[in-house]
Amino acid sequence: LASKDRWVGCRGTRTLHNGVPTYCAPCGSLATARLSASGCGLGALVEQDWVTCARALVQETRTASFGGPNAYGWGLLASGCIDVLLDASDSEIYDIAAAIPVVEGAGGYASFFR
Repeated sequence: LASKDRWVGCRGTRTLHNGVPTYCAPCGSLATARLSASGCGLGALVEQDWVTCARALVQETRTASFGGPNAYGWGLLASGCIDVLLDASDSEIYDIAAAIPVVEGAGGYASFFR
């Protein structure tokens, strides 16, 4: 069943969630952050760097959840429902390119590391 959520972001404008301006949550430290990690079923667990990063974030953040659809997680980040999103190790820039202006337009920061 579809959630009927829609996030629209464009560089230089405020992100909209179902037509209403949305904002990332203010979070001052990892100790108070809510983490969502995805990619466990996509081979990420065989990538030692991803496992090391995920383990460190789980230990340093207040709460952690795993799994779920990747695109939905980016929307949750833009809406302030989570504070940190760690995506799959086998992602490519085209997997998150549309999410970057959504997160940035909500006042957040998105980056891609390879």
